[in-house]
Amino acid sequence: LHRDDDVASLPGPDSESFLTGNMQTLASAPSDAAALEWSKTYGGVVKLHGVLGVRRHALLISDPTALRRLFGSAAGGWDLSSRDLASFREKFGPGVAAVEGPDHIRQRRVIMQALGPAEVRQMISSVQAVSKNMRASLRKACLEQSATGTTKMNMLDWARRVALDSLLMFAFGVSIDSINDPVKAHDILHAFDLML
Repeated sequence: LHRDDDVASLPGPDSESFLTGNMQTLASAPSDAAALEWSKTYGGVVKLHGVLGVRRHALLISDPTALRRLFGSAAGGWDLSSRDLASFREKFGPGVAAVEGPDHIRQRRVIMQALGPAEVRQMISSVQAVSKNMRASLRKACLEQSATGTTKMNMLDWARRVALDSLLMFAFGVSIDSINDPVKAHDILHAFDLML
């Protein structure tokens, strides 16, 4: 995210090179290790240097209050770079993530109507059904693997499948049962990962 104001006084790591600033380290660090380390060292709002010595800095924001104000604001004072907007538009079409100004506000209002208290209450039964299915499947997998004495499971994979089942059940009223059919889930999630 970028802001037109000068952010030079904010704390952050020194630029590592004129060519890449801090962006190469940010992109190449495994599992966001650099971002986590910078957040611990410099606090919830960190100034990063962009490529080719660009004067406009990037901000790494992890402070919950700042994020709430940033994403809760309809004032439109914070903008994505034109490159990010073009990338979102190419991947997802002209949706709420890829537009700004009045179009963004209009689309956001429509989305918020779908996520009101009554609508969220309707989601609970779908999520509970998927969660019960996951619990039963995890129990079965643990019992099958416990014969070896140790049990290792990729919980990120399980969480992705639960999220996929819950979303499809609520949004489209269909179940692909990815909890019990990981191959089907992996195909769908892999296609989505390729899109990103």
